[in-house]
Amino acid sequence: CSESELGLSEESEGILILPAEAPVGEEFAKYFHYDDVIFEVSVTPNRADCLSHWGLARELSCLLNRPCVMPEIQLETRAFPEEERVKVEVEDFERCPRYSGRLVRNIKVGPSPQWLKRRLESVDLKSINNVVDITNYVMMELGQPLHAFDVREIKGHVIRVGCSVPQETFVTLDGTEIELTGKELMIRDAERPLALAGVVGGLHSGVKDSTTEVFVESAHFTPSTVRRASRSFGIETDSAYRFSRGTDPEMVEVALRRACELLQKIAGGEVSDTFEDIYPNPQEPVSIEVQVPHVEERLGYSVAAEDFSHWMERLGCEVEEFKKDKQRLLVKTPSYRWDLESEIDLVEEYARLHGYEHIPETFPPLEFPPSEHEKSYLHTRRVVDLLSHSGYLQAVNYHFIGNKFQSEFLLKGKTQEEFQSPRFTSLGLGYHRSPVFIKNPLSEELNVMRLSLLPGLFKNLLHSYRYGASWGRLFEVGFVFSNNPITQEQRLGFLAWGHQENLWEKNLDRPVVYDLKADVETFLRYLGSSSFHWKEIRKEDELPFLHPGQSRVLFYEGQVVGLIGSLHPQLLEEHKIRSSCAVAEFHFEKMMQGQPRRPKIKPLSKFPLVERDLAFVMPENMPVENVLKELKRQGKDILKEAVVFDVYRGKGIPEGQKSVSFRLFYQNEKGTLSDKELLQLQEQSIKNVSEKLNISVRT
Repeated sequence: CSESELGLSEESEGILILPAEAPVGEEFAKYFHYDDVIFEVSVTPNRADCLSHWGLARELSCLLNRPCVMPEIQLETRAFPEEERVKVEVEDFERCPRYSGRLVRNIKVGPSPQWLKRRLESVDLKSINNVVDITNYVMMELGQPLHAFDVREIKGHVIRVGCSVPQETFVTLDGTEIELTGKELMIRDAERPLALAGVVGGLHSGVKDSTTEVFVESAHFTPSTVRRASRSFGIETDSAYRFSRGTDPEMVEVALRRACELLQKIAGGEVSDTFEDIYPNPQEPVSIEVQVPHVEERLGYSVAAEDFSHWMERLGCEVEEFKKDKQRLLVKTPSYRWDLESEIDLVEEYARLHGYEHIPETFPPLEFPPSEHEKSYLHTRRVVDLLSHSGYLQAVNYHFIGNKFQSEFLLKGKTQEEFQSPRFTSLGLGYHRSPVFIKNPLSEELNVMRLSLLPGLFKNLLHSYRYGASWGRLFEVGFVFSNNPITQEQRLGFLAWGHQENLWEKNLDRPVVYDLKADVETFLRYLGSSSFHWKEIRKEDELPFLHPGQSRVLFYEGQVVGLIGSLHPQLLEEHKIRSSCAVAEFHFEKMMQGQPRRPKIKPLSKFPLVERDLAFVMPENMPVENVLKELKRQGKDILKEAVVFDVYRGKGIPEGQKSVSFRLFYQNEKGTLSDKELLQLQEQSIKNVSEKLNISVRT
């Protein structure tokens, strides 16, 4: 086998030849020292001190009460001429409290020794060359990121740590160009930027095969500085990962000396006897006063002051007792435990180290009844149950979305100024408002708070459809946000696409918006409401993402609460969706006003239900809803229901007209309706509808 086939390298020239003295029969992994045990440790964000082998060894030393000794660093130095010295100037001590650097010359850049390659590979780091590998090795060993600058590329032999120049271009080691804003902390020489502090080096700062002299940087940058720059440009590195969680300022010099020692041993470098170490305001240890009775009160069991002091000392803290009160302790935390800031932090550490099993189990006294759930929570749970039982799946999307995707979906080619005109604001859903931008977004696809539930649901559709879901029904209950002023509203959104094929239903060509409309009406009846109707949207008020003519607003108990409609064919064509799709969105709080409602129970009528059919000839563009409204108004309490059962176009009907047949159901609660009464009702209905709507009854 070759090295590439064994997974030892990406490329190999041929079969791996073992030395003649290699013992026959011995396991290959053992012979090549690949039989080491590797632990994968998940480190919480507050324990950045454990992001290194030394940090984990220090933690194990505390837990096991075993000594942890730092290996002695043996470094041979030489005096270099003053003119070769690299001068360091720190302009921003607030963001760079400490900066150190040392000159190493006459190095020979080449492949790393096998033991160094193996150790880096064991922690998923690729070997580059001996100089870069050493900086990575020390970072993994001690937790302190380092960078080696090629001295030939440092113009003016000066390193400056300060703000970037606005609109200046910086090219990273991998060739990525980024435009600086003037807020980033940069490492510069006399002419240009060399590195984005704590994140990544520049293209001209890297070590090359011809490099013979390097300036090794070891610094302490504040976590917020590095985290902001890393997220702003979307650059994630091992260095940024550690700096953004916090590093130990006291480890700066130790790591620098360790790297220089390895450069001397592996790359044959000569180390300067002087080094730059700018640390004007050394970090003072945090002093925390702890009262043992407070510890007992929080943990619920007796704690001895001596035992508490013992564990704190094992943790690396210095503990002093107050002479007059043995139950009061002054604890000074080590520099690498920046997360220990107050008494409760030490209480948590003591509980963890001493053992959570010592915390007694006690049943709460239950002196007061549990607090009631918020109405909004109860309403949400009820709606989720109702819709889930109706065959809809619940979607739970991020409150964040990409501004570009949201604008393209909602505006659909219109400008923001057009969309903010009064005709769009009349719908009451706030699609015209400005979004709330996120200062530090996770990515450009999640850079604003959503204005509507519909773009997120549409993304769910795209994902499902591309994975073979030819039909589906989704709903979401969630909050939307808008700016100027910042507001938050709870909404209920629906999305339906396609039809489920079955053996009994053959007409699957109908627009899916009719199915969604029926489901919404069923949902409203479940809520106990009958006072609602769909209102036509004027042509000039139609929303860009909805199909012209296939959209309505919901007029619910005297107010507009939302809309329903088919998605625009052009939108579906752009995303290669070949199924009919419909969406709906409603004000959740307006719909849930007065909920829950007691159902109104009426006795069944003792008198028969009578059916009558009427057909009207009307213009094609006249909504059937207008006729139904007039019929119901005329029928009052006697007309129980009116439905459309046929629409005819053809022979005998003028062009541009249609014949719509209605079935009317009459029932009197006080007695049986006579033929005379029915005839009178029918004639009066025909007269009123014909006069008010200027249509005629079909004979």
